[in-house]
Amino acid sequence: MQKNFLKTLPLAFLATSMVVSGLTACSSSDDSIAEEPTPVVNPTQTNVHQVRIHATMGGEAQTRAVNFDGTTSNSTFQTTEAVYVYNVTKKTMLSGTLSPTNISDDGKSCDLTGELTGTIEANDELRLFYNFNNYSTTNDLYYNHFDYTRQTGAATTVLDGAEATVTVSDFANGTLSTVATASFQNLQSMFRQSLTFKDASGETVTPTITSLMVTSKNNKLIWIYAPLYEEQTNTYNPLSITNPVIDANGDIYLSLRFVGSDGTDALTFTAQDDQENIYECTKNAPSGGFQNGKYYHGSMTLPFVRKMNQPIVTGTSVKTDAYNRYDIYDDPTNITISGTSVGYYFRLRKVSTVTLNGINATHEGHLQEILEANKDINLIINGTNSFCCPNSNDCIYTASGNLKISGNGTLTVTAKRDNRYGLFATNYNEGVNNSNANVLAAEGYTVTRSARTDNSDGTYTWTYTVTTAE
Repeated sequence: MQKNFLKTLPLAFLATSMVVSGLTACSSSDDSIAEEPTPVVNPTQTNVHQVRIHATMGGEAQTRAVNFDGTTSNSTFQTTEAVYVYNVTKKTMLSGTLSPTNISDDGKSCDLTGELTGTIEANDELRLFYNFNNYSTTNDLYYNHFDYTRQTGAATTVLDGAEATVTVSDFANGTLSTVATASFQNLQSMFRQSLTFKDASGETVTPTITSLMVTSKNNKLIWIYAPLYEEQTNTYNPLSITNPVIDANGDIYLSLRFVGSDGTDALTFTAQDDQENIYECTKNAPSGGFQNGKYYHGSMTLPFVRKMNQPIVTGTSVKTDAYNRYDIYDDPTNITISGTSVGYYFRLRKVSTVTLNGINATHEGHLQEILEANKDINLIINGTNSFCCPNSNDCIYTASGNLKISGNGTLTVTAKRDNRYGLFATNYNEGVNNSNANVLAAEGYTVTRSARTDNSDGTYTWTYTVTTAE
């Protein structure tokens, strides 16, 4: 749908004439899907179906008064948008799509037409998906999903996703009938925020913003929604945009999907400019949390909070990505980290040797470790080092690899899980041996762990000391 961000936003989609929380559905006078050109004799169809659904989009959404001042906007059909259909009963995607045609002058009614190929029978349940922006013809259910990472901050790139479920009732005289009309539900909220930036002196500035990250305090923000993939329907992750588009009025437009947000939630906008200055603002959720199907509009002032301190990294040519992550595939991986690091972390894809040589690193991201991997890590600790991860269970995490430590020095770790000791590996976790830190020692070395320090803020600190074995 074309997005016209005015004073109202019904976020209306195709379906019936029913309005659902800012969503307008399409309707048809006979509530049927007509198949042309010949009548269907056999109720099981495996040929190409010429499908037409009359769709309307009208009505006006209620203004919603929340912390982000609720306003409204209008959406209209576009011929370039598509509806994908999945046969739940047959567990298969139907090939082809439906698209808006015969759009009315006001853009709020249309016919949804197109060719669908596949088997359909009476009583089959069909799920309809509006604006899938990642579609696989291989019937891989994960790769049929809504991807919220593709937006840029421009109004034209927000993802208007919706879905509906209908049941086929019968075939008769060339008509495929459904038990009820398709009532589409909106999958996300729309945000328009006017951003103002303040420097360290409190003066308004217009920096060149190179990255923007939006984080949910309770980790309720969805990165990928794969509605057909039962193992992981929703992937929770902050939204990060490289070189975000902020218009001349200071406005940025975002589509954000939430699952489980409540009144304790909050959104944090963290922006970084081309001089490595960090600006940040947090706004609390309304009493009911951030809800899908709403439009939130308001202003945010992002004051300067710190300089982005980047660690000194040697042994690789990999540069950081939009998430301030070193995503390293080097085989073998052999890197050294030193200096001061704020907000950076490492994703190690191969068996790795990592030398810590006087690094002081902090990452405040939700459940974000500073070193994460799924392979073995050989950790060399030299001198005095510290990792602080106040919103993560661990600072070093390898899901299916061992952690071995050598060197001559200390590593102090701060994390929020009191029984994980700041580190997690196959050979060192709450179920296996992490009461004995010396299981971490590489051959010829000894590793000890200090007593736990309770920091009285939900975090705990331990110091690991490595020496050569006597």
